[in-house]
This record gives sequence, structure tokens and C-alpha cells, in this order.
Amino acid sequence: MTTPTELDLYWTFTARSVTRIVDCLDGLNSEQLNWQPYANGSSLYTLAIHMMGNMAEVILGLLCGQAVQRDRDAEFAAVGESAEPVRAQWAALQEHIEKSLLALGDDMLDQPFTHPRRGPMSGRAILMVVMRHAAEHMGHAELTRDLLYANLPAPN
Repeated sequence: MTTPTELDLYWTFTARSVTRIVDCLDGLNSEQLNWQPYANGSSLYTLAIHMMGNMAEVILGLLCGQAVQRDRDAEFAAVGESAEPVRAQWAALQEHIEKSLLALGDDMLDQPFTHPRRGPMSGRAILMVVMRHAAEHMGHAELTRDLLYANLPAPN
């Protein structure tokens, strides 16, 4: 058994958080996927789309130097009919990020980058921000799912 690298650990915890966000969509119909706990609040669908957009921009675009087109405003306006396309998008993005990070290696952790909203940071600091952001939205999604369930009609 090999010891995971620092980069492996950042990615493992980040990916687990996003997987839990996507898992919150399971079994929901389109109305439930797009339900907002209050006006202009984020639906479960929106949270999943937003988190993937953020990861593509920051990990693939910034750290890996790949071309990424992101429309953050569109992420918060996203609506969906089912969880399946989101689950497929997450599977493809997860695989792409894993391969891209593996190609970089741990050397990138100490390299300087300029985060688009937070300014100059090391690769390590950027991965910590992404990991924290994913964990925050994981809690947000789980609470939103609980509020959704609390607002569903009681079974007969």
C-alpha cells in the first residue's frame, strides 16, 4: 500500500465533498431538484452545477493551465430535469481533474498562482480554498435537502 501524496489528499477530500453534493440529487424529480429554500436561494441542482464550474475554473484552468470557459452567473440560474446529466458531468470532470493533477505532481503545491477572486496564492493554498469551498457547499446542499424534505407533503 502506498502512502497518498499531499496532492492526493487534497483531491480526495474535495472529490468526496462534491460527490456528496451530487448524491443529494438522487431520487428527486425536476421540481425538487430546482426547489429553493427562499427567493434567490440556491437549489440542489444549482449547487452541484456551481461547484463543478468552480472546480473546472480553478483546478483545470488556473492550476493546470487548461482552457476553461465559465459563466458563473449561468451556474446560479441553472435548472435541470434529472440528476443523471449532473452525475455524468461529475464523473467526467472528476476523471479529467484526477488525470490533470496527476500530471502536475506535488511540485505545483509551492508554485505561485493568482486566484481570480483571491489574488496571489500558492498551489497548496488554492487547493485548500477549493477543498473548503466544496465542504461548505456540501453542508449547504445537505441542509437544503433536509429543508426540501421538511417541506414535502406528508405521506398518506
